[in-house]
Amino acid sequence: MNFGMLALGKAQLMLRPDGHQGPHDVTLWFYTDQVDAVYQFFRSWRAPADHKEIKFVEDIYDTFYGAREFGIRDLNGYILCFIRPTAA
Repeated sequence: MNFGMLALGKAQLMLRPDGHQGPHDVTLWFYTDQVDAVYQFFRSWRAPADHKEIKFVEDIYDTFYGAREFGIRDLNGYILCFIRPTAA
């Protein structure tokens, strides 16, 4: 098994033991219908001189299971993935 999901109401927790290791072995997923708009916002954002730039860990792409997603690394080392899930 390489993927599992737990759900309670609208909250979902995905478990994937084969994920990429980094400073923190946690990835947070954010579901949105506007994944392309969020991606363009982050791509066009320019950090002030005293701030770090946004680091993309995955550019936007269409998955084999029909979703569309991308990922960034936050300032604490966590990966934040934004995803438009497949149509039900």
